[in-house]
Amino acid sequence: MKPIILHFNSPLYDNWECVESDCAKNAIEKSNSVAPHAMTFIQKCAFVLWSFFLISSSFSFTQLKAQDGSTSTITDIRDRLCFGFKAGLNYSNVFDERGEEFVADPKFGAAFGAFAAIPIGTYFGIQPEFLYSQKGFKSTGAVLGQRYELIRTTNYIDVPLFFSFKPGEFISFLAGFQYSYLVKQVDEIKSNSGSTQQVIQFDNSDVRKHLLGAAGGVDFTMKHFVLGGRVGADFLRNVGSGNAEESRYKNFWFQATIAYRFYAN
Repeated sequence: MKPIILHFNSPLYDNWECVESDCAKNAIEKSNSVAPHAMTFIQKCAFVLWSFFLISSSFSFTQLKAQDGSTSTITDIRDRLCFGFKAGLNYSNVFDERGEEFVADPKFGAAFGAFAAIPIGTYFGIQPEFLYSQKGFKSTGAVLGQRYELIRTTNYIDVPLFFSFKPGEFISFLAGFQYSYLVKQVDEIKSNSGSTQQVIQFDNSDVRKHLLGAAGGVDFTMKHFVLGGRVGADFLRNVGSGNAEESRYKNFWFQATIAYRFYAN
């Protein structure tokens, strides 16, 4: 695997380029299989999504039970056009495209944007979204006996297009494709001697800015408020031709958001 190279413009960080070349041997450790690490992350996401489902379902059921026919404030709006705004968190990680030797830890990032829910009858619909989404990973290692932590934050414009299935008025299942555009990448290296942060320049690199992936999840609706959970992964690796001095990996993430929506009709 080719080492990660951080492209710092200032001579002050020349040593970090050499260090980061060695860091790849520690931060992205070689192993016979990455499956245990990948499964741990997937299991965490599944646990959070299942907990989110149970809590939201319980709340929705309580809301429904508390209403009677004359005072109900929750109505079936599955066939109404809606749009709104959402914000929340990503819990993301990366995995090696060949599933062999990329090992990293997940990190949190922000996610926010807008969406529209376009009905196709009562039970089906289309839901496009436009989000600013932070992904990335964390990694640790040692160079010349000095411990360090590498935190990489990749900032994307995500444009998912979901197809929704609405079996009930309080819940929707979504699945679809997602286009992502890489806006910027920030690498932060922390060690006992201090912290260094730099925005990576892509002018002379083979880092892929345009990505395509798949995502799916569930929405729990409570009149104007929507609690949403998503899981997604990229189809394309982060580098183009493979000649870039960057590690080859793909993004994988879990997302939880809360939204407020308006009715257009």
